[in-house]
Amino acid sequence: MGIIIENKEFIGIAISFLSVVIPLAIFLFNKNKEQKQINFERFHKEFISGLSNQSKNIGLDQQVAIIFELRNFPEYFLVTKRILTDLISD
Repeated sequence: MGIIIENKEFIGIAISFLSVVIPLAIFLFNKNKEQKQINFERFHKEFISGLSNQSKNIGLDQQVAIIFELRNFPEYFLVTKRILTDLISD
């Protein structure tokens, strides 16, 4: 009991610090997860459908712009490389 009384300032600071850090860490983790989901949806909806030109109304300039934007998605490099290689073969 004497240790708690002697270190009450430190314990108070530690509890205050943890009450700020833990919610901040959870918030940042959730934002990171949300951003990954947004990137996943954007990659599949906009870029892949644009590259494959499924709607037949996307021009060459737009496809070049899409390929240029793919640099922002390094985690999909292997998939992008395979898709672009397959499109060259067609």
